[in-house]
Amino acid sequence: MAGSFFVSCTDEADSPLATYEPTQPGAGDMSLLQGEFHLEDGCAYVKAQRHPDDPELSYYLPLFPDEEVQLLDGDALEYNDTRYQNGDPIDLGGGGPRHTLDEAIADDALPENSSISEDCRGDARMFTVASEARYGSS
Repeated sequence: MAGSFFVSCTDEADSPLATYEPTQPGAGDMSLLQGEFHLEDGCAYVKAQRHPDDPELSYYLPLFPDEEVQLLDGDALEYNDTRYQNGDPIDLGGGGPRHTLDEAIADDALPENSSISEDCRGDARMFTVASEARYGSS
């Protein structure tokens, strides 16, 4: 289900990569999202288990720091000098509230200066990826 009602926050909302402009080291790195990178239906996701005992995969919408990620060849991304293609395992440090995209829009909880394609699933859970380049990793 796409969030066709989504209002873009920047001119880059046509990119399948959801991004934000870090303004402080508040994105956090208390959580680790481990799963598989997938680019599908015009949006980049991580498919991961919500709980270790639950075999069903959930969609997570990683919100990447804008200057630390790029789309390559239209079907891969580069993050922290590593290339990821569909199905590749990916580990992301970050956190934030685990709203779905629909909930974040309804609660006005999207980060300022964020860019998210209107093609992204409204039921995907948001995950703010911690900025490594500007604030370092812990």
